[in-house]
Amino acid sequence: MAKTGPNTVKSRGDEAGREASGEKKRLIVCFGEMLIDFVPTVSGVTLAEAPAFKKAAGGAPANVSVGIARLCGSSAFIGKRGAM
Repeated sequence: MAKTGPNTVKSRGDEAGREASGEKKRLIVCFGEMLIDFVPTVSGVTLAEAPAFKKAAGGAPANVSVGIARLCGSSAFIGKRGAM
């Protein structure tokens, strides 16, 4: 596989090969909940020692959708926000 950007990986003959053969790119849709992960701003310390945390989007279905997109797949995420 050839790396094409900071977070993308492309396999050889992927999109061009699909277009030449007439094969369509399939959309993978992930359904589920998106969570907010609290990630320490400093690495190498315990959670109790962390001075602060940043919010990061997470949750398995959302992470799978991002992973597919990073591998040059076509993906979408459908979810719903709960009551605040």
